[in-house]
Amino acid sequence: MSFRHYYKSGDLIRYYDFFSKNKDHHKPRPAMVLGYNKKNNSVFAVRITSKGGRTEKPDYKELGDEVRVPKGIVYNDKPLYGVIKTNNIIEIKRDRITSTLDVFPYQTKLEVLQVYEKFKNEDWYKEFLEASNLDYKHIIERYKENLVAEKLGFFYCHGSNENIYEFIQDTPLRIHKIQLLEKKGRTSIFGVLFNKKGKIYDYNIATKKPLQKIVHDWSGNKKVSEWLREDEKFHILMKHVNARIIPDPVPKIDKYKTFPEFKHSLMNSREKENIVGKSRCEKTQGDFFVSEREGG
Repeated sequence: MSFRHYYKSGDLIRYYDFFSKNKDHHKPRPAMVLGYNKKNNSVFAVRITSKGGRTEKPDYKELGDEVRVPKGIVYNDKPLYGVIKTNNIIEIKRDRITSTLDVFPYQTKLEVLQVYEKFKNEDWYKEFLEASNLDYKHIIERYKENLVAEKLGFFYCHGSNENIYEFIQDTPLRIHKIQLLEKKGRTSIFGVLFNKKGKIYDYNIATKKPLQKIVHDWSGNKKVSEWLREDEKFHILMKHVNARIIPDPVPKIDKYKTFPEFKHSLMNSREKENIVGKSRCEKTQGDFFVSEREGG
């Protein structure tokens, strides 16, 4: 794993659990990151345990709050075994974390969310959540947002083969280029390009906004997280994370326009529509008067 200045959801970390004042008793433990807390320079994570090896016995059955660690995850150069305790959320200061050792696959991260959503209103499940004294609802909501961004491929970086949304969600950006891909009923799908320090990130936004409002709302800077919220697909998945999203049309490289060009072409087309509409109206009125005279 390459060094991260910040940690992101799904990272497997090793941290020191200072449960004793005696430093000789401090023991490094594994955990899965739910999100990074810039304000406190800490991470929110869920504990991972093998229960002294019991989770690997053939007769062991996962409890309702547990998700099995998938095969292939490496911890200290060895395979990691055990279960993720989805309701045992902790906050860990950055100086207690030694490193990121691996990254859990999307499916495992999704299972953690699904277990939480299944049991979040059950007293036995909430007991551990509330014992943490953390705002666990907000933590999980942000975790879910990160998963949705990953599922949508919003700010996917091909170079590092990972989604970087969490690292840049508060960064202000403006649309670099745009093209209309499709219009279905009230919904329009636009292919957009964002330019971040010379790197281009492509994405398709589905919106019900009329063109005039798009020109107004999309012409300036927005935080990356605000751009994500412009997409109808985001809101669908935040309600039903497993909802099936129909693939968008593929943008054509030569059809992109800068936003000023897009705005200018839109104004021109509206101007033409007004001229055509006006001439049609005049022609209709002329025909009407002719027929009136003929009838008189």
